Amino acid sequence: MGYVDRQDCGGDRIDQRHRIGLCARLRRRRRQHRAQRHGTPADIEKERSAIESDFKVKAVHSPADMTKPSEIAGMIALGESTFGSVDVLVNNAGIQFVVPIEEFPVDKWDAIIAINLSSRSTASAPRCPA
Repeated sequence: MGYVDRQDCGGDRIDQRHRIGLCARLRRRRRQHRAQRHGTPADIEKERSAIESDFKVKAVHSPADMTKPSEIAGMIALGESTFGSVDVLVNNAGIQFVVPIEEFPVDKWDAIIAINLSSRSTASAPRCPA
């Protein structure tokens, strides 16, 4: 999970042209990231520092395991301690495993539920106002 400080991007003052350019560059980075399939720590650091350099923002990486609530909490704490708050949370973690149902392993099912459903609630719920 990565964070980009919205204040470093000009906050709400980013005009539409810059937003479109930023989105295009982020899409390019996302494609590169998918191609690397999470890569080595050196690959991740290279991408993190490139984001800082290309977009003139502060960026951090958390290797949190989305099946572990304590690591999710640590990831959120990293964002808060680095940037002061988490203004936007994009819950986009997800996995898939495809086999005939009679061959579907229980451990894969448990991982899918933990990552695709439970991690979203774990990350989001504490940030929602009462």
